[in-house]
Amino acid sequence: MMHLASLRFPVEDRLRLLQAFGRLRWRSPAVLSPLLESFSASVLDGLGVESLGGIIYEPLGDMVLVFTCGDEVLSPSNYRLYRLDIWDENLANAVCSRLHKILVQNGVGHSHVDILSGKTAANLLLALSYFAVSEKELQRRLVQELLRSNKVPQEALYQLKTFEMAVRLGHTSVTLKDLGGLAARWLFSVRGASGIPEPRGESAFAEEVSNVAKNISWHHQAEVEVGPYLLDFAAVSRDGYEEPDGWDESKPGRSLARFCVAVEADGPSHFYRPHGRPWHWTSTSKLRHRLLSAMRIRVAHVPFYDWLQLEGLAQKEAYLMELLLKAHSTEFASLSIDPRAGNARGPEQRALR
Repeated sequence: MMHLASLRFPVEDRLRLLQAFGRLRWRSPAVLSPLLESFSASVLDGLGVESLGGIIYEPLGDMVLVFTCGDEVLSPSNYRLYRLDIWDENLANAVCSRLHKILVQNGVGHSHVDILSGKTAANLLLALSYFAVSEKELQRRLVQELLRSNKVPQEALYQLKTFEMAVRLGHTSVTLKDLGGLAARWLFSVRGASGIPEPRGESAFAEEVSNVAKNISWHHQAEVEVGPYLLDFAAVSRDGYEEPDGWDESKPGRSLARFCVAVEADGPSHFYRPHGRPWHWTSTSKLRHRLLSAMRIRVAHVPFYDWLQLEGLAQKEAYLMELLLKAHSTEFASLSIDPRAGNARGPEQRALR
């Protein structure tokens, strides 16, 4: 294959090619590495806020692929570096410093600077929290930009709700105190805002798993809203359908989290291509698992490739029962942040292999 660094095609085309890999959830070092070598620091200096924000989702420069096991079915332009789950500390620092400088100067004297959209600001906040990038001032300014605009686009609510949840649970380098009282109150209002329902990928597969859960559960609750997520909860019936001591119907959220397990049907869109062993979760499902675990919610993952091997209802019930019981007895791992590694270490490292 011709070395892509020798192909002097426009930077816009190179960025589109990287974005295409993100849309396809395809991570191929043999193709991405030479493409990334075609970029230089001078390219960053010529880009505006929107383009720099995009780079946070698809990398330039040397890269390290972080392979640890999903992904929501969102609009195709949502994620780049974050979507591909590729970490490069030098690149992240270079992009963040340029973004911070432009925001501080407010575009004065920079004719190449384009307008920072609410969507891009929300995407940046989500990506910075996912990678635990130590850029508190940049995150504070991004939140201020959103506050200043006084209007949050509907298509950015999912990202902002996820960011709020990450800040609240300590899965980011910035705290509510760092952001300030006004920003904290605004984020709390975002938390309760109603937006576009979370897309449900592979709905037929998810519905089948949910129906099987009903057969073996004394309690089953579908599509419970937890932050930006919609979850199905189930608890295995071992001794009839008696509710356990401590179950409180007046506090269903707390009771579900204490006695039930969230059931996640992980279809093909939850994994990076090329598909096959070892299977790797996409970044969105990794973050989802981390945040739910940090909320002390136990999660049982049902990967589609295992489910397809099961024959008949009896096998599926037995398989799901074993998963639910195992998840319910699993101890929670501590949520630790390691910015140097490019991501926060979470319990998903042992959830799927």
